[in-house]
Amino acid sequence: MKILIVGAGAVGMVYGRALALGGCEVTFFAREKYRKDLEWQSKTGFLFYLWNRKSGGVPAAERWTGFKVCTSLDEVSATNWDFVIIATSSTGLRGEWLEPFLKSLNPKSLLLTLQPGMHDVEYLSAKFPHARLVEGTIPIVSYFAPLKTEQFKEKGIALWTPSGGKVVLGKTSDHSESTSLALDKLKGAFDLGGLKTVLSREGKKSNLVPGTALNLFIAALRQSEWSFEKLKQNDNLNIACEAMNEIIPVLAKRNGVKVSPLIIQYLLRPWFFKLVIWASRFIVPFDFETYLELHFTKVGDQMKQGLLDMIEVAQAEQVPALKQLASL
Repeated sequence: MKILIVGAGAVGMVYGRALALGGCEVTFFAREKYRKDLEWQSKTGFLFYLWNRKSGGVPAAERWTGFKVCTSLDEVSATNWDFVIIATSSTGLRGEWLEPFLKSLNPKSLLLTLQPGMHDVEYLSAKFPHARLVEGTIPIVSYFAPLKTEQFKEKGIALWTPSGGKVVLGKTSDHSESTSLALDKLKGAFDLGGLKTVLSREGKKSNLVPGTALNLFIAALRQSEWSFEKLKQNDNLNIACEAMNEIIPVLAKRNGVKVSPLIIQYLLRPWFFKLVIWASRFIVPFDFETYLELHFTKVGDQMKQGLLDMIEVAQAEQVPALKQLASL
């Protein structure tokens, strides 16, 4: 399959590598100013640090070569892409580049969107045929290494897939038989390339509870100066958990997602997140606190928009979460 990926960042590169290992021909659509650097790295090998294959506390290092780069719409329209993967942030999706880019695609190309925003699929569906749109999730942690607390000799992308982490691809009744077959092939390529994948009718909805909880947890951590210790001592985590308990049932009802009452009653509590913070020291193989600050500062606009979307829902549904969310 021929794959075009928009965004040669930490996520786009990881997905591209996995699909290439799975037998796909991968091309990145990037700005012209990045072309020479990407083409050089395609020849010499883009460096990955693989935390799931660490030895002696050091991740395995592996290079990926052979991917292609295009920077113009003429180049995009010249190829019949099987899948186009948009690996930008939710806010990046709203740029002026999107509409002419989508118009340049072949009428049979399928579009995989990885954005977590509440209205991203709706936004894309207004510009691209919904029947050719596929929702996807990001179950991996990847970042441009080294972190400020790491001492790698060379820059690269570090990758860690938490235990049980799987890419979810939305396979719905709106999809044609040919789209369903293409999704099966994409799943097979991801699996073969080391990113375990499942097909689900829920698509991005499967990530509603953990995604919403993460957004609010990060808001509380940001207000605590990105310090786990300060977060455990101040009231920000309590506020975030109260907001989770109020807004998640509303979002679940709106999206037709069933949420176990046990999750609300027992897991969306400060003690659970304090336990996660403690356990991360033994489970996460890198400096988790530093990573969270780096990553979520970079996508700060996306996180802020996610909070604003939740506040909008809270206001429309007349639930008290609005007050709790706004305080963050």
